[in-house]
Amino acid sequence: MWRSLSLLIFLLVVGGCAIFVLLSSAALGPVVASHFAASGQANGFAPHAVYVNFMLGMLVVAPSLAVFVPRLGINRPNARINLPNGAYWLAPERRQATIDTLCAHMAVFGTLLALFLTYVHSMVVEANQHVPPNLPADAFIKAMLGFVGAVAVWLALLFWRFRRVEA
Repeated sequence: MWRSLSLLIFLLVVGGCAIFVLLSSAALGPVVASHFAASGQANGFAPHAVYVNFMLGMLVVAPSLAVFVPRLGINRPNARINLPNGAYWLAPERRQATIDTLCAHMAVFGTLLALFLTYVHSMVVEANQHVPPNLPADAFIKAMLGFVGAVAVWLALLFWRFRRVEA
């Protein structure tokens, strides 16, 4: 159940984020400041269509790879899965539930990645509203730290789930 629910949420979030990118990109000019120095000053530019297509590609492809590639590999009978207490969790009677849990966790990671990329896009849109374009470095660092923190919590929950065997 969690596997299909987490996948549904992932697909809805990626779809919603893609719609947001398409709609918010209308606020961008014909040339988009798409790369910024550590100071926040724009130092790379792209035509509007190139930026939007690249952002949509990153937003859909990167999270989808994180979600679907592991699903392809993990479902093979001879898949090498390294887990704490792996012999217990990968025993035939628990293997499918373990795989479902891992797939659900990967969907959560893909969702986090899609949300982070969408937030970065919103920062780029905001930065392009200024003349000259400027992306506040502190805001980007906070966003990055938030994403890294969310991934750390995700990893901790994943390891916590498999650290103990049931009696």
